[in-house]
Amino acid sequence: MKSKKNTIIIGSGILGASHALTLSPTRNVYVFDFVNGPGQNMGTGASSACIRRHYSHPELAILATYGFNFIEGLSKSFPNINLFSKTGCLSVAEKDNKYQSIYRRTFNEINILFKEYSSSEMRSNFIELNVNNYEVGIYDENAGYADPQSLTNLLINLARSKGAQVKYNIKIAKILFNGSKVSGVQTDGDDIIPSDEVIIAGSYLTESLLSNSGINLELPSTSKRSIFTIYAPLETGKYRGPIFADFSNEIYCKPESEGILVGSLASEDEDHKLRSDEHNFTVKEDRLVSLLDRIQMRFKSPIITKDRVKIVKGIYDVNDFDWIPIQDQCGPEGLYLSFATSGHGFKLAFAMSELLLSQMDQSKNPKGLGNIDPAIFNLNHKRINAVGVLA
Repeated sequence: MKSKKNTIIIGSGILGASHALTLSPTRNVYVFDFVNGPGQNMGTGASSACIRRHYSHPELAILATYGFNFIEGLSKSFPNINLFSKTGCLSVAEKDNKYQSIYRRTFNEINILFKEYSSSEMRSNFIELNVNNYEVGIYDENAGYADPQSLTNLLINLARSKGAQVKYNIKIAKILFNGSKVSGVQTDGDDIIPSDEVIIAGSYLTESLLSNSGINLELPSTSKRSIFTIYAPLETGKYRGPIFADFSNEIYCKPESEGILVGSLASEDEDHKLRSDEHNFTVKEDRLVSLLDRIQMRFKSPIITKDRVKIVKGIYDVNDFDWIPIQDQCGPEGLYLSFATSGHGFKLAFAMSELLLSQMDQSKNPKGLGNIDPAIFNLNHKRINAVGVLA
């Protein structure tokens, strides 16, 4: 009988947790992270965990659909755990713009049912929102959001039940090789842990890990960006509406408990783009106030209590050119990269795990992903820009 490979996963965020669950039936899986527990790392812990399928690339919408179905299945299997809330997602625009056109094309191309609302229809259907200055809204009723910590914790526990070992407060300093093959990792305490395969999973330390391991690899144009979500208690009312996304004005929000969760979007602040080894940054007061003001303008009745907001800060990797994740075998045999989900890890992780398993075992894709070519995520994949045109 062929023995199982030993596989080390660096990172226990949503990508690492998903990979651990998917790989543990066929491998001896070991997960290491420098944080204190599941759901506490830089991107996962600060994520709004929205599961929406508004994408410029049909392939990513397919992956998000797979993720939605996976999470919905988990919710049915574990009804006593708060894993997922289906609220729908309304993407709005003051004028019909390129993003709305891309969403229509993507939804139509892969047969996702969606609704398109005029300004008057939005006023009738979403009475809690102030949508007077929006001309068009594209609505996916099957969208929703996950609970980041509950979901990640469940994935880790399920992986453990299948034999995975997960250890926290351990930082991997470099990857070790024997000739052209992976042989293990070395911790920052100089402990050597042997392994046949190593996966760097969603870690913002990807570039520094490769460099420390003597791998000079030209990665696609990626950057580390600050991300923060704000839990804003409501002084009056309760928001029961959908995930609300207005990307032309860089705002989105979702209902959460007795308040709302407001997510920051990309900006070109000095705060926002970070060095690869940096994870401590400040949220400027004027930026915070501006974000809350823009959200408050979209509500008719709920009032945000601005002096009691709670900020959760994190970091995520972005593929600056086409926003397509990177997942590939790189350099020595047995080394895999899985990162740069561009803030969409909760939508994409579960499908990416299945595609990674298919790549590692050179097997067919699972049902629901059969037409996806894993090469779309390769380091040297053809770049597609934001309007879906090959570069």
